[in-house]
Amino acid sequence: MLILIIIVLYCLSFAQEYKTDNEPAQDYKKIVQFSNLAAVAYCVGRGLSKGRLGDKGSGCHLSACKNDILKDVEIVKIFDFSTLNEVGTGYYALDKKRKTIILVFRGSVSRRDWATDIDFIPTKYRPIVQDDNFECEVFIQQECINCKVHRGFYNFLKDNSGAIISLGIKLKKIYPDYQFLIIGHSLGAAFTTLSGIEFQLLGYDPLVVTYGGPKVGNQEFADFTDRLFDTEEVANCITMKNDFSRGFIRVVHKHDIIPFLPPMFTHAGYEYFIDKKQLPHEECDIDRRGMEYSGLLWKRSSGIRPSTFWPDSLGKYEHTHYFRRITSCRDED
Repeated sequence: MLILIIIVLYCLSFAQEYKTDNEPAQDYKKIVQFSNLAAVAYCVGRGLSKGRLGDKGSGCHLSACKNDILKDVEIVKIFDFSTLNEVGTGYYALDKKRKTIILVFRGSVSRRDWATDIDFIPTKYRPIVQDDNFECEVFIQQECINCKVHRGFYNFLKDNSGAIISLGIKLKKIYPDYQFLIIGHSLGAAFTTLSGIEFQLLGYDPLVVTYGGPKVGNQEFADFTDRLFDTEEVANCITMKNDFSRGFIRVVHKHDIIPFLPPMFTHAGYEYFIDKKQLPHEECDIDRRGMEYSGLLWKRSSGIRPSTFWPDSLGKYEHTHYFRRITSCRDED
């Protein structure tokens, strides 16, 4: 009888372990859920309004806005500098259930956005919170020596991100125990990277997550970013636990050409690589590459036509699909 009980208990423990092993890892669930928040940014200018995402009049037409995780997320500020012939579009939100301040940047939509993308002349970089004219207390004193960044992205940082960062500081004072989560896709990923550095220097220890982001700066800038976000330690944590709660996380889709550009710059952060073109993107399609990035371009010629500005052979589908159609305010493949 005792032997039978032992066998039953063993089988039950094995069954429980088997169930756990087949549940998606926490890091996979997070990068999927955060892609929904990135997609919400594409609702700016298409009816998105302040208030809870799950409310009927929120202006979010994504089914994800009605799920248990996002429905209570509250939009508190929408910004769209494109209306002022500038760049930078997105929103601030609060997730009071999970004690999180959320900042999300949208990718390229307007002609002004695309002009910013191609203005990639390297320019000298200095965080704006280290500027004497910026009234705030910098928690981490760390210089970025010999750092150069994409001029178009840096112009946004100098011209428009000051107001965005100032609002983040105000929200942090109101909710001091909330974590900062900063998300962006495409052009928004570049703004996310630069803004994330500013909040890290302020001592907020944000979680920064990007999708299909371009390279932002040179090797010195990448090294500075990895030191600042302690990417090696974050990588060790992901290796041991398949989870993260802080750091700089990049998600890249196979054959998305944008993460390879500009070619003279270098990536930072921990990379998750989606190794499958079509949806759905399951956990088995994800490669946890960490700090080992592939810098080789590929040759694909089928589908290129003179009339096609961005053919599928250069990863247009891949750039717009990260666990979902990330560039649409509606559910569609």
